[in-house]
Amino acid sequence: MQTTAARWGALAIWLATAPLLAFSGSSPSFHPGAIVDVDISLVSSDAHDLSCSWDRSAWGHACGYRDGGRTVQAHGTLVPTVTADRKTLVVPGLFREPQVAARVAADAGRERDAQQRFVVRCRVRVLQQLSGVQVRFAAGAAFEPPSKQWLAAPLACQVLPG
Repeated sequence: MQTTAARWGALAIWLATAPLLAFSGSSPSFHPGAIVDVDISLVSSDAHDLSCSWDRSAWGHACGYRDGGRTVQAHGTLVPTVTADRKTLVVPGLFREPQVAARVAADAGRERDAQQRFVVRCRVRVLQQLSGVQVRFAAGAAFEPPSKQWLAAPLACQVLPG
Protein backbone atom coordinates (compact mmCIF):
# COMPACT_ATOMS: atom_id res chain seq x y z
CA MET A 1 0.00 0.00 0.00
CA GLN A 2 2.77 2.43 0.85
CA THR A 3 4.32 1.89 -2.58
CA THR A 4 1.03 2.70 -4.29
CA ALA A 5 0.54 5.79 -2.12
CA ALA A 6 4.09 6.92 -2.90
CA ARG A 7 3.47 6.46 -6.63
CA TRP A 8 0.24 8.48 -6.47
CA GLY A 9 2.03 11.16 -4.48
CA ALA A 10 4.85 11.34 -7.04
CA LEU A 11 2.30 11.52 -9.86
CA ALA A 12 0.45 14.35 -8.09
CA ILE A 13 3.68 16.32 -7.66
CA TRP A 14 4.62 15.76 -11.29
CA LEU A 15 1.18 16.86 -12.51
CA ALA A 16 1.39 20.00 -10.39
CA THR A 17 4.86 21.00 -11.60
CA ALA A 18 4.81 19.87 -15.25
CA PRO A 19 3.03 23.02 -16.52
CA LEU A 20 5.56 25.19 -14.71
CA LEU A 21 8.48 23.31 -16.23
CA ALA A 22 6.95 23.40 -19.70
CA PHE A 23 6.74 27.20 -19.68
CA SER A 24 9.77 28.05 -17.56
CA GLY A 25 12.15 28.98 -20.36
CA SER A 26 14.09 25.76 -19.88
CA SER A 27 11.70 23.86 -22.10
CA PRO A 28 13.43 20.91 -23.77
CA SER A 29 12.23 22.12 -27.18
CA PHE A 30 14.17 25.38 -26.81
CA HIS A 31 17.88 24.62 -26.87
CA PRO A 32 20.81 25.45 -29.16
CA GLY A 33 20.28 23.82 -32.55
CA ALA A 34 16.52 23.38 -32.14
CA ILE A 35 14.23 24.43 -34.98
CA VAL A 36 10.96 25.75 -33.59
CA ASP A 37 7.92 27.69 -34.76
CA VAL A 38 7.15 30.89 -32.84
CA ASP A 39 4.34 33.41 -33.12
CA ILE A 40 5.36 37.05 -32.60
CA SER A 41 2.86 39.88 -32.24
CA LEU A 42 4.03 43.13 -33.84
CA VAL A 43 2.96 46.61 -34.87
CA SER A 44 4.70 48.15 -37.89
CA SER A 45 6.21 50.93 -35.75
CA ASP A 46 8.09 48.21 -33.84
CA ALA A 47 10.57 48.30 -36.71
CA HIS A 48 11.84 51.56 -35.15
CA ASP A 49 10.87 50.98 -31.52
CA LEU A 50 12.41 47.61 -30.66
CA SER A 51 16.11 47.60 -29.88
CA CYS A 52 18.77 46.02 -27.73
CA SER A 53 22.14 46.87 -26.27
CA TRP A 54 24.94 44.34 -25.93
CA ASP A 55 28.70 44.79 -25.94
CA ARG A 56 29.44 41.63 -27.90
CA SER A 57 28.30 39.88 -31.05
CA ALA A 58 27.34 36.28 -31.71
CA TRP A 59 27.05 34.36 -34.95
CA GLY A 60 27.90 37.60 -36.80
CA HIS A 61 24.97 39.51 -35.26
CA ALA A 62 24.98 42.49 -32.91
CA CYS A 63 22.49 44.76 -31.21
CA GLY A 64 21.92 48.31 -32.43
CA TYR A 65 23.54 49.72 -29.29
CA ARG A 66 26.47 49.11 -26.94
CA ASP A 67 27.43 50.45 -23.54
CA GLY A 68 23.91 50.28 -22.10
CA GLY A 69 22.53 52.21 -25.05
CA ARG A 70 25.11 55.01 -25.08
CA THR A 71 26.82 53.97 -28.34
CA VAL A 72 25.06 53.25 -31.63
CA GLN A 73 26.26 50.25 -33.66
CA ALA A 74 25.50 51.00 -37.30
CA HIS A 75 25.17 47.37 -38.39
CA GLY A 76 23.16 46.05 -35.45
CA THR A 77 20.43 43.73 -36.70
CA LEU A 78 19.16 42.02 -33.55
CA VAL A 79 15.53 42.74 -32.71
CA PRO A 80 14.10 41.84 -29.29
CA THR A 81 10.70 40.17 -29.46
CA VAL A 82 8.30 38.35 -27.17
CA THR A 83 6.60 35.23 -28.47
CA ALA A 84 2.94 34.39 -27.89
CA ASP A 85 4.05 32.03 -25.10
CA ARG A 86 6.05 34.87 -23.46
CA LYS A 87 9.56 33.76 -24.42
CA THR A 88 11.89 36.69 -25.14
CA LEU A 89 14.10 36.27 -28.20
CA VAL A 90 16.53 38.42 -30.13
CA VAL A 91 16.02 37.80 -33.83
CA PRO A 92 18.45 39.06 -36.46
CA GLY A 93 16.90 40.90 -39.38
CA LEU A 94 13.26 40.23 -38.44
CA PHE A 95 12.03 43.33 -40.25
CA ARG A 96 14.01 42.35 -43.37
CA GLU A 97 11.99 39.14 -43.77
CA PRO A 98 10.00 39.71 -47.02
CA GLN A 99 6.45 39.38 -45.63
CA VAL A 100 7.28 41.39 -42.52
CA ALA A 101 8.96 44.13 -44.61
CA ALA A 102 5.91 44.28 -46.91
CA ARG A 103 3.54 44.58 -43.95
CA VAL A 104 5.60 47.38 -42.43
CA ALA A 105 5.74 49.17 -45.81
CA ALA A 106 1.94 48.97 -46.08
CA ASP A 107 1.67 50.99 -42.85
CA ALA A 108 4.18 53.65 -43.92
CA GLY A 109 2.93 57.11 -43.01
CA ARG A 110 0.30 55.88 -40.53
CA GLU A 111 0.46 56.97 -36.92
CA ARG A 112 1.17 54.17 -34.44
CA ASP A 113 -2.38 54.39 -33.06
CA ALA A 114 -3.79 53.77 -36.56
CA GLN A 115 -1.65 50.67 -37.15
CA GLN A 116 -3.18 47.23 -36.69
CA ARG A 117 -1.31 44.65 -34.64
CA PHE A 118 -0.36 41.55 -36.64
CA VAL A 119 1.11 38.14 -35.89
CA VAL A 120 4.15 36.73 -37.62
CA ARG A 121 4.79 32.99 -37.50
CA CYS A 122 8.48 32.26 -37.88
CA ARG A 123 10.36 29.03 -38.06
CA VAL A 124 13.62 29.80 -36.29
CA ARG A 125 16.84 28.02 -35.49
CA VAL A 126 17.81 28.54 -31.88
CA LEU A 127 21.50 29.48 -31.93
CA GLN A 128 22.40 30.13 -28.29
CA GLN A 129 21.37 31.85 -25.10
CA LEU A 130 23.06 35.23 -24.69
CA SER A 131 23.88 36.81 -21.32
CA GLY A 132 23.93 40.51 -20.48
CA VAL A 133 21.56 41.71 -23.23
CA GLN A 134 19.53 44.82 -22.48
CA VAL A 135 16.26 45.26 -24.38
CA ARG A 136 13.70 48.00 -24.81
CA PHE A 137 10.33 47.92 -26.45
CA ALA A 138 9.78 51.64 -27.10
CA ALA A 139 12.09 54.12 -28.81
CA GLY A 140 13.54 56.56 -26.31
CA ALA A 141 12.65 54.38 -23.32
CA ALA A 142 15.29 53.17 -20.90
CA PHE A 143 16.83 49.78 -21.57
CA GLU A 144 15.80 47.03 -19.19
CA PRO A 145 18.47 45.55 -16.89
CA PRO A 146 20.81 42.98 -18.48
CA SER A 147 19.27 39.53 -18.84
CA LYS A 148 19.54 36.28 -20.76
CA GLN A 149 17.95 36.19 -24.21
CA TRP A 150 17.69 33.43 -26.78
CA LEU A 151 19.30 34.23 -30.13
CA ALA A 152 17.08 32.69 -32.82
CA ALA A 153 17.72 33.06 -36.56
CA PRO A 154 14.65 33.19 -38.80
CA LEU A 155 14.46 30.48 -41.45
CA ALA A 156 11.04 31.51 -42.80
CA CYS A 157 8.43 33.99 -41.59
CA GLN A 158 4.88 34.62 -42.69
CA VAL A 159 2.36 37.20 -41.64
CA LEU A 160 -0.78 35.43 -40.49
CA PRO A 161 -4.13 36.63 -41.84
CA GLY A 162 -6.30 38.46 -39.40
